[in-house]
Amino acid sequence: MFYAQLNKDNICIGISELAGEPNDSSLIPLEAFDESYIWKKYEDGQWSIEQHIPGTVVLHQDEIALLLSSVSQQEAIIRTVTQTRLEQLEQQNLILMDALAATFEEILSFRALMEGGTA
Repeated sequence: MFYAQLNKDNICIGISELAGEPNDSSLIPLEAFDESYIWKKYEDGQWSIEQHIPGTVVLHQDEIALLLSSVSQQEAIIRTVTQTRLEQLEQQNLILMDALAATFEEILSFRALMEGGTA
């Protein structure tokens, strides 16, 4: 017969096939070999739906809502900062384009003077 092996927190950490019937409350009989029980919790004769995988964090709905709200606020801040920086870069680009145009006009005037013409 197959048995789910429970840890101290009643979470299945393995499946075993044993010849005899064990006298151990940490071994729960199963109908067949089924790995889907691994990491599920066994309480009051029922298996949990969710898995309790080590190293994972289980969040409740209110915690998820708070995190999503925080993410939305951060996204709004990032959009605002990005838009402001883009506007600053566009303004700097206009200033540079004006300076480049003025420099080009001066070069053309200087060239005309060098070629014996008038500016």
